Amino acid sequence: MPRACIVYFSQSGSTEKVAKGIARGLRKAGYRIDAFNLFPAGPFPDVRGYDLIGIGLPVYYFRPPLNVLDFIRQLPPLKNVPAFIFVTKGSNIGSAGNRIRRILKAKGAREAGYFSCWGADHFLLYLQKGYFLFPGHPDKKELKKAESFGCETARNVKNKKYQTFPSDPPVRGFALFLAWFFTVNFFLRLVYHRFFFVKRKKCSSCGVCVKACPKQNIVLNRRGFPKWGMRCILCCYCEMKCPKEAILSVMNFPAFNLLVKNFCLPATLKNPAIRYKKVVFRPGGAVRG
Repeated sequence: MPRACIVYFSQSGSTEKVAKGIARGLRKAGYRIDAFNLFPAGPFPDVRGYDLIGIGLPVYYFRPPLNVLDFIRQLPPLKNVPAFIFVTKGSNIGSAGNRIRRILKAKGAREAGYFSCWGADHFLLYLQKGYFLFPGHPDKKELKKAESFGCETARNVKNKKYQTFPSDPPVRGFALFLAWFFTVNFFLRLVYHRFFFVKRKKCSSCGVCVKACPKQNIVLNRRGFPKWGMRCILCCYCEMKCPKEAILSVMNFPAFNLLVKNFCLPATLKNPAIRYKKVVFRPGGAVRG
């Protein structure tokens, strides 16, 4: 029986649903599946010895999340091992899928499939401003497509039908370009982690932020207050999940709020493909509406 390894990153569950849908399709085609979520953080899974590798990710700021990039870059040479990629997007897919595909190709993998669909968008600034993009996605129709994609990928591998799938288009529009520019890896790795603060009078030292961090980048200091390291991927789940609203991130900078409120959000909502609902954001990450 052929073996497939699916490695994905999913915090809110959207990408995990797609991973399970693809796995159902591969199982129907006779594959044995091992699946690994990169959240919570831990040792990277070893993909050696598998007949097929799948990589799944959400889009973060038009790019792959940094922890997914770290995983891909440490992979050994893949020596013509078939690989597929799947992506969940909340608005603009940007270069997320393209970049992962390029790295896998450089590692020697053979591209066996590429799949993308909408996923519930838990971007903190949009939620704070009352907009929840694609709630309930991926939906049943998209998950059925994911299952069909798994079956199709198995056929591609069996028939050695490898091809270069069309690339996703680049980010267009001045507002989205600005958002893309100010979230390049340099800022994420070296700058923004320095601008997380805790309101000590509100903090209860509950540790929710520590558990919410996908990179184990937060520890509690001797006084029980969170302290951030240099492995931040700017998911802002620490701020989003804090039940006391005790954390402030770079997202609270006036410049970021201005960019999102007056440029990025209006540009996103003008896209006829975008589905959203108005919500009220609550401490601890709950949304109502």
